[in-house]
Amino acid sequence: MIDRIVKHNPKARIGIIAAYRGQVLSYRSAIEQWSKEHRHVQVLAGTIHSFQGSEMDYVIWDLVDSKHEKIGNLYTGKEGERLINVAISRAIGKLIVVGDVRNLSEGDGRNLVNLSTQRLMKGLLEYRDFV
Repeated sequence: MIDRIVKHNPKARIGIIAAYRGQVLSYRSAIEQWSKEHRHVQVLAGTIHSFQGSEMDYVIWDLVDSKHEKIGNLYTGKEGERLINVAISRAIGKLIVVGDVRNLSEGDGRNLVNLSTQRLMKGLLEYRDFV
């Protein structure tokens, strides 16, 4: 995905937002390898919390949770709504959501996710697009 972005915008600043530290560490390791051949591109990976106050040309948001598991606490309640707002508002150019967006509106535990987040996730299904 990053290669496709860079092909269209070689000077892109790319952020990868992941829900959990383990995911972030995995992404950072992959980015470190990839960056050896692409030193001119800024790619950062972090949790939603670490992206507060910053913006990137492209943001790849990995939802990680799927409807085969109960929705994690990260996406529930008022705190979940705030964190989702941070995740979707960090992209200057394009937000790419990777994951099962139906999970937050149809998955086990969806009653803990606020209605505006559920509507947002359903709306994302209408905007399937690739770089």
